[in-house]
Amino acid sequence: MSTRLGTTAWMVLALAAGAIAAPALAQPKHPGESCFLSRDWSNWRPGPDAKTIYLRVGVSEVFRLDLESACPELKEPDARLITKIRGSDWICSPLDLDIRVASGPPPSIDAPCLVKGMSRLTPDEVAALPKGARP
Repeated sequence: MSTRLGTTAWMVLALAAGAIAAPALAQPKHPGESCFLSRDWSNWRPGPDAKTIYLRVGVSEVFRLDLESACPELKEPDARLITKIRGSDWICSPLDLDIRVASGPPPSIDAPCLVKGMSRLTPDEVAALPKGARP
């Protein structure tokens, strides 16, 4: 009887430890990172130069993507992003994104735009964006 009680106690402790650790799984991969679900990304706009893209995520969040080099196609009036999400649906770092830009009627040649940095803008930073740059 004491063996059965001991086993039950260990199972209860293991379940309790799992319940405590479970919320940590929902957190970003690295502390301090800003993540979003790819399905919450609703719009984009090029930044002031051809090395920046602004993303609208959800209703009020805006993320800035900093590109490794200029993607002049971003400034074309008919530019469209072609994205490939790597890994899960969570986008937490530049490595999670594969972005290409195409312009002109299909079939058109798409240009790769390597993302080197990603950051969530504060409400003040979003308010300071020029109107044409807000996604």
